[in-house]
Amino acid sequence: MGVKNNLLESASGMTAVDCTSRKVEIIDFCLKHVSEKMSFIRGRVDSLGKNKVLCEFADSVVLKITCDDKSVDCSKVKKSCKKLQNIFAFSLASHHAGSKKNILTCIYSSDHELEF
Repeated sequence: MGVKNNLLESASGMTAVDCTSRKVEIIDFCLKHVSEKMSFIRGRVDSLGKNKVLCEFADSVVLKITCDDKSVDCSKVKKSCKKLQNIFAFSLASHHAGSKKNILTCIYSSDHELEF
């Protein structure tokens, strides 16, 4: 990735891209091309464009997932929210992890205070 403006030849799954015959993780690609002032939350291959990487940014992320979803374990709230943080809120801090009425709620934000 030492060369700027590498052409994106093809997606290698949903988490990596093939840049001029070198496999690069999308997270690494996005982190290399962002300002430190921006809160990077996730990178993914554009499902419509197939040859585009989307680097997404946000100051906060609120996830509410039903406990019957296979990706979460509501008996282990903090562990489930940490797992989801790595997928949906990469550079944000965890501020709340809870489960109520069969719904897991995880709230992540950057260092400044959330406004609701």
